[in-house]
Amino acid sequence: MTEVVRLSFNGLGTTALTWFAKSQLLTSPWTDIQWAPVNYFNIEGTGGDRRFFINSKYSTTSCYGDEGWFVVLDASDICGWSQRSAYPAFSYLNGSSKQNWFFGN
Repeated sequence: MTEVVRLSFNGLGTTALTWFAKSQLLTSPWTDIQWAPVNYFNIEGTGGDRRFFINSKYSTTSCYGDEGWFVVLDASDICGWSQRSAYPAFSYLNGSSKQNWFFGN
């Protein structure tokens, strides 16, 4: 296996569900993650097919405006960017900042 992305967290004083949080993040490859807007940063994600979800914004009109950093997909949903050949799928964006999930930039 090859490591492709690394996140480090401070797990002191957390639970099995709360360690994966922006406030616990120590290091990441993304320079904007500490100050950029975040609408999801948790293990439960959307409560559906997206877990370990680190997302910045959803488009108000379509999936084409969704932006974020990392997600574990359990199945496909209405957004084309969630389509994979097998699940679970670990999806992360290369680069030093959040990117558009659909276009990758």
